[in-house]
Amino acid sequence: MMIKNKPSTPTARHGSVEVAPRYPDLIPIVGASLVMGGILATYGYRGGLMEATTQTEFLVIVWLYILLCFSLLFYIAQRTKWLDNRISWRQAFYRRAVLQLFQCWLLPTAAFYGIFLGLSTVLPIALRESAFFYIDIYVTALLLLLVNAGYLIAFYVRYVDVQNEEMVKQQAALQQDMSSQLMALEEDNRKRKKALQKVQKTYKEELQELKEQLLVQEATFKTALQAAQQQLLEAGEGKAQVYILILGTSIKRIAVALIALFFMREGEPWLRLINGEEFIATEKTLAEVREVLKEGFFMVKRSFYINEEAISRCFRRSDRRIVLELKDKHRTVIEGPVEPDVELEKRILEVVDIEAENIN
Repeated sequence: MMIKNKPSTPTARHGSVEVAPRYPDLIPIVGASLVMGGILATYGYRGGLMEATTQTEFLVIVWLYILLCFSLLFYIAQRTKWLDNRISWRQAFYRRAVLQLFQCWLLPTAAFYGIFLGLSTVLPIALRESAFFYIDIYVTALLLLLVNAGYLIAFYVRYVDVQNEEMVKQQAALQQDMSSQLMALEEDNRKRKKALQKVQKTYKEELQELKEQLLVQEATFKTALQAAQQQLLEAGEGKAQVYILILGTSIKRIAVALIALFFMREGEPWLRLINGEEFIATEKTLAEVREVLKEGFFMVKRSFYINEEAISRCFRRSDRRIVLELKDKHRTVIEGPVEPDVELEKRILEVVDIEAENIN
């Protein structure tokens, strides 16, 4: 993004046009000359300012310093603009910094000191021996360095302002383009929406029909399952010998003796057979499983419903925790609760002994 103000020449390094900002610096130069002249004239004087203004030597020297400062600051301003037109801060910062320091700081500082030495030989003795005719080269150099820093800051402030203006223009153009595209998209969306509404209406009707069919099938399966479970309970005197498993649209009969345990996985009850096969249980919770299989199973930690016939051994670890090992293909190991559970231990002892852990 280029700063546009007035025509300029291309830079030699990049071959692109970099326009120098226009600094409104006349009034600041006059103000800075008055301030710098007053500072330099009173720097070596130890009396009061009001007292100094009553002395003729002070008035002559302070105006002399003011004119000298104005001349040097005017030179710095013109030289800075000349450099801006040829070597941009943004394109060659370090090269520009060297030239800026040499031409607009070092040379004016040396010129100021040389003029001071020249004046010290031509001014009347009364002025030369005055306490006001004094200069500190370090203070002078610092003040002139601050002036150069001010021009550098002004350059980048103006650059940021121009960037913001260009960004605002680009955003306005982009918003206009987006508005046009948005209107076209809205019109296209209206047409698509009408077509989608027709398709959605058809899908909703088909989906509702499928839901009704599923509800009918689910009710049929539940009725058949309840009837089969009731028959098994009556035939087995309260203990089901076969577990009814619904797999999709099919119903599978599984001998209870082949079931190792029921367990929870991702919020659903699963069953694992002695041969290692696993299925999602017909019921929704382990509590419902307990209603179906009331005998021959017992609960461990509310997450495992274990077939007592599938227990291989039980042992107690050194931390007093009960561990059950099953007879299934995976040799499933179930850890009991952290705190001792007397009722659980009594239930286990009805099936197997509780042994000590074999460390070896």
